[in-house]
Amino acid sequence: MLTMTLASTSDSEPISTQVTDQPTVDQPQADTIQPETKPGSLSRLPSNQFTLPVIPIREGVLFPHTESVLTFGRKLSLNGIEQASKSSRNLVILLSQKNPKVSQPQPADLYTIGTLAVIERTLKAENSVSALVRGIGRVRITQFVSAKPFITAQAIKLTDQVEPGDELFALSMHLQKIFRQTIQLGKPVEFLNFMKLLSGVSEGELADQVASTLNVKTEAKQAILEALDVRSRLKLVIGHLAHEIKVMEIEKDVVHKTQAQFDKHMRESVLRERLRTIQKELGDLDDETEVAHEYDQKLKKLKLPIETRARIKKELKRLKQMSGANPEAGYIRSWLDVVLDLPWGIRTESKVNLGKASRSLDKHHYGLDEVKDRVLEYLAVLQLKQQQAKSPQEAKLPTILCFVGPPGVGKTSIGQAIAQALGRKFTKISLGGVRDEADIRGHRRTYVGAMPGRILKGILQAKTINPVFILDEVDKLGNDFHGDPSAALLEVLDPEQNHAFEDHYLDLPFDL
Repeated sequence: MLTMTLASTSDSEPISTQVTDQPTVDQPQADTIQPETKPGSLSRLPSNQFTLPVIPIREGVLFPHTESVLTFGRKLSLNGIEQASKSSRNLVILLSQKNPKVSQPQPADLYTIGTLAVIERTLKAENSVSALVRGIGRVRITQFVSAKPFITAQAIKLTDQVEPGDELFALSMHLQKIFRQTIQLGKPVEFLNFMKLLSGVSEGELADQVASTLNVKTEAKQAILEALDVRSRLKLVIGHLAHEIKVMEIEKDVVHKTQAQFDKHMRESVLRERLRTIQKELGDLDDETEVAHEYDQKLKKLKLPIETRARIKKELKRLKQMSGANPEAGYIRSWLDVVLDLPWGIRTESKVNLGKASRSLDKHHYGLDEVKDRVLEYLAVLQLKQQQAKSPQEAKLPTILCFVGPPGVGKTSIGQAIAQALGRKFTKISLGGVRDEADIRGHRRTYVGAMPGRILKGILQAKTINPVFILDEVDKLGNDFHGDPSAALLEVLDPEQNHAFEDHYLDLPFDL
């Protein structure tokens, strides 16, 4: 069936109405309208002028030569239908409302050109009536007679203005052509009715039938209904149908691209899953359950603060719930690898031995007596702090030394000698040319390719929480629009802050 949308005259939402392929009425003559005779129906229609009940339509337009099922629920409409049913002709005038929000329309709220229609059948419900209504022709209201208990109006019949010619024939053929195109694009139209439209109907009836399928507002349909000149009516319908074709082509293109992208992702997902299955069979890839179990075992062995352990468990739970094909699973695994590889609470136990330190400095460095004495003084102070510390935290306070000198005088090697004398691990990072704060504090996990900063990388390399850490070429730090890395070093070097150093990638407090 030809599907069209007309509004219910009740207070409910518009209902879907349908134009069936019932035999239609020919265009009425100037004096009388002669419909086909049916059992129990009228044998002749009124003359050119008549007075009939008016039924307001909240939204939409019923065109001549079409049939629709309408639902009426307002008292005004129900009274008009009841009055029409008392006559053997069952004729009414259907007028569309100018404003669909008006629930109790008055004559001023209605258009003056509407459709003369026959109520073929009715089906009564509790508070509404559904009616099969067939449009016969166009009418113009000359005068509204009454407004209560239903609207009554005097009207005259309108006839189509047809001027045969090449232009009219060309417009008719073009409308049939683009209507076929809309069918090919997926416009829902009943096949038999479609063949009837394209086989042999008048130009006016063709325009009305196609107009009933348009998805446009009531104002646009009313303009088509008021177009008595068939050429103008065809042009209006062709314009709206051409717009629908453009919209349908865009929708089809969007659907095609979306489907192609979906098929691509689906294909990649299937291929990745098959690749993972093959790798598991070959032993090149661990099962997700086994990987999560390994993380659980590593987590149990670490001595972590309560908040840190809860955060890691939360991320591990997310990993278990994710599919292996989810890209975020790779990010979580990389983060867990870094967090679980950090030396949480792992210290290198050592005791300060000034004699051993002096021998180590003399063995690897000739001269530099003033520097050696200064280093030994700091070691002595460190030993004294450990002996007089009232708490383990005070004993763990680090000592920061700053070596200044030209390249090649032995600054880095003195640091290595200190690590050897104390029996601790040694690690070094070079800060020369560093311009980005992220090199110190790391990148946030939201970025692709994020990684921890150089401080945590040095700790990972040393595999202990208290190595001798050399920040080389600290005077060659730069800065640009990314930030000032020297400002980030304050949190690294200040003993009051570095016990809870937060790397952007780690996003957890770490004791330096």
